[in-house]
Amino acid sequence: MIVLAASAILLTACEPTRTPVPMVDIPVPTEGPEAADDLVHHRTTIYRASVYEDGKAVWLPIEVTNVRLQSGAYEMNIWYRANIETAPGTRRYNLLMISGLRWQGMPPLSLYTIDLPTGTGIGWDNVGGLPGSIGAGVAIDVAADMAPGQYAFRIGLEFDGKDFGTIPCVVQVTEGV
Repeated sequence: MIVLAASAILLTACEPTRTPVPMVDIPVPTEGPEAADDLVHHRTTIYRASVYEDGKAVWLPIEVTNVRLQSGAYEMNIWYRANIETAPGTRRYNLLMISGLRWQGMPPLSLYTIDLPTGTGIGWDNVGGLPGSIGAGVAIDVAADMAPGQYAFRIGLEFDGKDFGTIPCVVQVTEGV
């Protein structure tokens, strides 16, 4: 009995802390300088860098990663930004495009983080998506006094009560980006 209790305490101590990501309003930017990773509406929500003018790219493309996560018999594909470079005191966006799941009405999606760096705030909003997909816009706020460096954390996804695990994300804080 004592061995089982000690084992349960040890297992619990080894599990990472999951912090729910709150829902926030992610407005289309109307003030301040434009950025390639601003989320804009163009038939669906996309990065500003994905909008072309006169058939030409105005911004450098946003590099994205595609991963597949599984929970039991269910699978989802996620197209997202694994690496984000920014300066202190800024807000950057990560657009998670999720497909491969079925639902009716509002998608039952929730996000959580593991090891979110101190000095970083995070929130998300359902920003639509192409038919059969979910667009989760994630706002990442970097504190003005955050030291330059690489900060790794994980974003976890739950859909309809099923935990699909996490995807890695790195915020590279630099001076004067």
